[in-house]
Amino acid sequence: MKKRHKYGQNLRQNTNAVTLTAIAISAGIMLRIAFFMFYSKSGDIYCDEAMTVLNARAIANNGTDIMGNAYPIYFATWLYGGQSGFATYIMAAFIKIFGFGLEITRLPILIFSVLGLCAFAGCAKLIMQNERQVFFATALAALSPHFIYQSAWTLDCAFFPQLFIIGLYFLLKAYKNRSKLCYAAAMIFFALCLYSYIAAFLIVPVFLVIFFISGMAQKRIKFGETVLSVIVITLAALPIIAFGFVQTGLIGEFSIFGFTASKMQDYNRASSFNFEGGTKGFLMNIAYNIIYEAIHFFMPDTVIYRNAFGATLADAASKNGALQILYNITTPNDSISAFDFGHALSGILLLAGFITIIIKRKKLNKDFRHTVFALTATLAIFAVFVKLRSYTLYRFSAFYWLFYLVGAVAAAGLYDSIKANKKIKNTAAALLLACSVALSFYIYNDVFTANSNFFGNSFIAALETAEKADGSTVIFNDTADEKGSNEREAVYIYYAKYDDKTELTPLEDLLKTRGTISDFNAENAKAEQIGAKLGYETYRDGEALNADSYIFTDETLNEATAKEIPGYEYCDFGYYNVLIKKLSLIHI
Repeated sequence: MKKRHKYGQNLRQNTNAVTLTAIAISAGIMLRIAFFMFYSKSGDIYCDEAMTVLNARAIANNGTDIMGNAYPIYFATWLYGGQSGFATYIMAAFIKIFGFGLEITRLPILIFSVLGLCAFAGCAKLIMQNERQVFFATALAALSPHFIYQSAWTLDCAFFPQLFIIGLYFLLKAYKNRSKLCYAAAMIFFALCLYSYIAAFLIVPVFLVIFFISGMAQKRIKFGETVLSVIVITLAALPIIAFGFVQTGLIGEFSIFGFTASKMQDYNRASSFNFEGGTKGFLMNIAYNIIYEAIHFFMPDTVIYRNAFGATLADAASKNGALQILYNITTPNDSISAFDFGHALSGILLLAGFITIIIKRKKLNKDFRHTVFALTATLAIFAVFVKLRSYTLYRFSAFYWLFYLVGAVAAAGLYDSIKANKKIKNTAAALLLACSVALSFYIYNDVFTANSNFFGNSFIAALETAEKADGSTVIFNDTADEKGSNEREAVYIYYAKYDDKTELTPLEDLLKTRGTISDFNAENAKAEQIGAKLGYETYRDGEALNADSYIFTDETLNEATAKEIPGYEYCDFGYYNVLIKKLSLIHI
């Protein structure tokens, strides 16, 4: 009787947990849709997203990118970088089918974000100890600030973690069921990762090597299954691998089935890797990364912390040089919250989860240990070779799934350890999740306010207002810098002005007026060179103001200073602001 009672009780608990997991998935989907709708209404567009949109429209309408290249395997964008093709091509397909609209271009990432969440829940179901752990893992992922936020706007890198987790789901299915079909499906999705983000070239091979070697050592993966997987991923990834050979000079430029691989003369990602300064510099960067990761992974959101203690720490650092390093690490000037995996609460759960896994590793599901080991080892290797900065945390987003798995172990353990009735425990869990939601939305607000220079709505609104003035003489403040402020502005102008009747390709000559990272000098990178090509003039500090309208950044002209300028009205649009002759205002 006791056994039957315990069985019935466990069955009810599992049924309840499964129901809660379904609710968590539904809540995650609704949050993603809600933020997608809100963000699309706001009009903001991230600078790299605007570039992707331009390329996608050019591909859909002309069959070339904005540089005039026919169906490139990898897209040359900014002179010192590029963008992976998956996001651009899937966006171009949606434009071709449904027509252009900002919501249309963002719909693919929303769909993949939902698929990624469902795939993650499937992964948790396959490898976690019980349904309660599955629920907490799914809930943490469903409420993820990073994935909710990135489900609303299209960066090439945003597709990578979603493709990765779908690939991992099929891999775990294959691993458990010895399914060759699932192995093949997994390898196709892992290959697509290579087309979605450049970091996948390090993460995917390292993870698969560790996973397969470990699996073969445990006699869970057969040699034939490994060979099949290698063949499928190699064939699927062959075009992007060949592009890499073109870039390194091993083979010449080529075209196949209409797709082209051209050598990008100015492509430079060396600064993203930890190879500077010889052996000493390499070891110092590793130490820096360890400290940085410990802070930003276990204390992921520093918004509240920075707001509370930033000024105090800054003052202390200015008086004591020894505190400067601590201050620089813990209170970065730029916002990191757009790319963090979570917030302070999820960081605490992550730390507690790793400690729990170390202490209770033998009691955990064998497949869970195998997966967590492979992901953690890959994270450690990736972190050694890749520079970590606050604004590049998106490079680690494929590992955020690992963080939710680990955090769920701590959350479920905490729930089980509470010596109270079910109502109290459920109330505590509900409050925990509600706190997570509140912190997430706090972070979103910080993203919009702290990163406005990277979002086009400010610039586009300023441009539209300036162009409505009498005479339409718009003069830009000189904001030239080595890494391309004016390139951002050029892309925003093209994005704002583009329609199907406007020929905007090629853009290469326009961007090349900026020079390159490797060949940069003030003479060939003047802001007026871009301005002249776009039909705008450039303002120099100290010049008399006499034009109809001017566009300044808030770094060069604030409201207080603007009030001292007679005859002009100041219009604040965030990062970009406008001065308009007062007589012109009646025409706005």
